[in-house]
Amino acid sequence: MILIIRPLFLFLLLSLIFQCTIAQTYSIKDTIQLKEVYVLAKKKIENTGVTRTVIDTIVLRESVCNSLSELLSQNTVIFIKSYGRGSLATASFRGTAPSHTQVTWNGMKLNSPMLGMVDFSLIPSYFIDDMSLWHGASSVNMSDGALGGGITLNNKPSEDKTKLNFIQGIGKCDTYDSYLRINYGNDKLKFSTRLYNAMSDNDFIYINHAQGIFIPVYVKGKVKSQNTNGEYRNTHLLQEIYYTAPKNNYFSFVCWAYQSDRGIPKLSVSFNSPKQNINKQIDENIRAVASWKKLNEKYKILTRAGCSYSNMKYTLTNDIEKKTYTAISSRSTVSNLYSEINADYYVSKDFLLTGKLNYNLYNVDSYEKIKGTGYKRYRNELSTFFASRYKVFNRLGIAYNIRRTFSKDNTTPFIHAFLADLLIWSKYNLYIKSSAVRNYHTPTLNDMYFQPGGNPDLKTEEGYTYDAGMEFQIGHKENYIKGDATVYRSDIDNWIIWLPTHYGYWEARHVKKVKGKGIELKLTINKKIKNTTIYFNANWAKNISLNYGDSEIWGDASIGKQLVYVPEFSSGLLTKVTWKDYYLTYKYTYYSERFTTSSNELTDRDRLTAYYMNDVSIGRNIKSKFGEFGLKISVNNLFDEDYESVLKRGMIGRNFTFVFSYKI
Repeated sequence: MILIIRPLFLFLLLSLIFQCTIAQTYSIKDTIQLKEVYVLAKKKIENTGVTRTVIDTIVLRESVCNSLSELLSQNTVIFIKSYGRGSLATASFRGTAPSHTQVTWNGMKLNSPMLGMVDFSLIPSYFIDDMSLWHGASSVNMSDGALGGGITLNNKPSEDKTKLNFIQGIGKCDTYDSYLRINYGNDKLKFSTRLYNAMSDNDFIYINHAQGIFIPVYVKGKVKSQNTNGEYRNTHLLQEIYYTAPKNNYFSFVCWAYQSDRGIPKLSVSFNSPKQNINKQIDENIRAVASWKKLNEKYKILTRAGCSYSNMKYTLTNDIEKKTYTAISSRSTVSNLYSEINADYYVSKDFLLTGKLNYNLYNVDSYEKIKGTGYKRYRNELSTFFASRYKVFNRLGIAYNIRRTFSKDNTTPFIHAFLADLLIWSKYNLYIKSSAVRNYHTPTLNDMYFQPGGNPDLKTEEGYTYDAGMEFQIGHKENYIKGDATVYRSDIDNWIIWLPTHYGYWEARHVKKVKGKGIELKLTINKKIKNTTIYFNANWAKNISLNYGDSEIWGDASIGKQLVYVPEFSSGLLTKVTWKDYYLTYKYTYYSERFTTSSNELTDRDRLTAYYMNDVSIGRNIKSKFGEFGLKISVNNLFDEDYESVLKRGMIGRNFTFVFSYKI
């Protein structure tokens, strides 16, 4: 059982410490100065042909009140399907399914072996120090099975030997977010402890277009309802230890534990009383990773070992005549043992060989008490990876990656990925790049063994992805501009989906092929003028994911139509202006219409309209001999947008957040 950590203090307002220097994940070599313009003439050979988005430190530290679900939806090309704050939030990378986005934390996979996906609402942004998105073929570098892409999350030691950082946020519906970090140690041995607690009644009022709620509230002629059963409480603890040994040896140990207790909000069309159909979910999780890294001029060795344990309890209850009846009582436990060895060998400065070996042993026990159904299974996965990267000449780089995963249930064929980039214009560090991959994704344990509906005969999903694009960067760490444009195409066979049967339950089947194509654009600008710093980050994406499945099952109306809950267009923007101790931040998010049925009908039941989200915040950091104080006020959903992210799920309107911070 994970300890419940109460909020330490309740203050008004927030603020984050603005840092002008952005952490960059690639090094700069052979810098040439031309009329005060810095030119990046050569990038690291490890990034040859890679399409990768590195999330800026400014974005990660923008708000303690954000989980990774909000961060990804506002600052990346990934679509987040969210049931509301504190509720389930899954990712769709390039129009693929949530299980097609692979996520690792300090090398360990976070994807559930049961469901295959990650709930990003349970990952605080303040617990992540380094975050990267791997698009398309580039994801083979970090994991298998990422038909859409992958996300790597990492922790790293702080530069501060001794530091205390406390942040308290207060928002609507008795929403409280508390964050505390304490760093201590010296140059060789560093410790860091982070605590995070988020809780809310989450009982906001929203416009109910369905007008079917049990107790409606009439405001100015509109039917409004209260979000019921949406309360939540999440508590997280992260402990880090870093040790620097002689002869370039580095050791680390990171342990992350959390408990989440939340209700699942009722639909806006629910006619039940507040005490009927009460859905509750409790998640308990603890995971730890230890690592050793050895650096040398010719080679680099990284070894990791870790373990994780999660326990999920789900109940559905009804109060009838002052008695509580349980309709569903489900419990699922998952344990995992993880190990990895990774070696880089530099044959020369222009030739790099990489080898990786990963092993995961999953043990799953899922049981539903009322019906007496469930399953117990284990899955062992051994993943091998080899990559060769070579600079043919100063401007041209090529890479070949090969990966294969051996599993008790499904051993995938070899995954081959080819990547290349060419420096076109050194003055603007302009590269063109391309990649191609044949990738595979193994069915989840629920797909194969869930009772009822699991299908042990499922095949491995197979996908082909092709990328082409360009990137540029000019400037240095305080004054720079960089951009990226990518076009892609993907074809996925044996796509797995759950469909209703005439027996009254849903079943996992191979019923469709998916053809996708799209465009991804990114632009980042950082400009410092005397006491003023302007930071601008924008992204835009077009994702077309069309179903070309079995017409005998789906019907002709679904053939050639956009997949459900995949917007064709999405965009996001973050702008931050800092002047002396003051700062102003503006965030913008847009999603085009999404369909809830495969036939793409234009009815209210089958379509969710497009929506725009605008957030504004203003704050100040105050330095004194007692430490650094911060105050910030944020207006979320500035224009009180009326929208739905999931069909018939009410979403909060305009609301305010106040945050106070203190740092020594």
